[in-house]
Amino acid sequence: MTKSTGKIPYRGRPRQDEWVRFWQKVEIGEGCWPWVGAVSKCGYGNFKLAGEDGKQVKAHRKVYEDLVGPIPEGLHIDHLCRNPRCVRPDHLEPVTCQTNILRGHSWQARHAAKERCIRGHEFSARGSTRWRCCRVCARAMTNIRNATQIPTAKRIRSAIRTAELAGIPFDPTPLWSKVPASGDVASKPVQG
Repeated sequence: MTKSTGKIPYRGRPRQDEWVRFWQKVEIGEGCWPWVGAVSKCGYGNFKLAGEDGKQVKAHRKVYEDLVGPIPEGLHIDHLCRNPRCVRPDHLEPVTCQTNILRGHSWQARHAAKERCIRGHEFSARGSTRWRCCRVCARAMTNIRNATQIPTAKRIRSAIRTAELAGIPFDPTPLWSKVPASGDVASKPVQG
């Protein structure tokens, strides 16, 4: 037998119409329509659906699905206004994950927007490697690495020339002592 406390037992909050509950948590104005209800750690609005399971959905996704239509398979909803709390349908657009990331302010987006390498050489579709290092710098670094691994006079001269063109600091002084006296080609790699 349980002891009576005189309080009515909690049986869950009374359910209002889901649509009315949703719009009570939105401030409609001239620009963005910010969500004023619960938000996630990332700043996106959360909304708890009515029903037994009480599933939480992102507020901007619910608005898009209810007012615009279903979100196509494999696409994300991008906030064109860059405000994660905004639920205004014309500020939302379905895009691929990559497009969504590149439109943002993350380090990936900032890096992808660069047009020049750190030494000022221009990136181009044909002249860039997949690591975002221009061909000039990549060639110089390869020549420096080759000259360091197996130092020959030819490799050291090539490394000096390409490093100067790329603007990469390179001191070949310690390598000249490792070049074999018998000629330009080393018989085996010098162990360092």
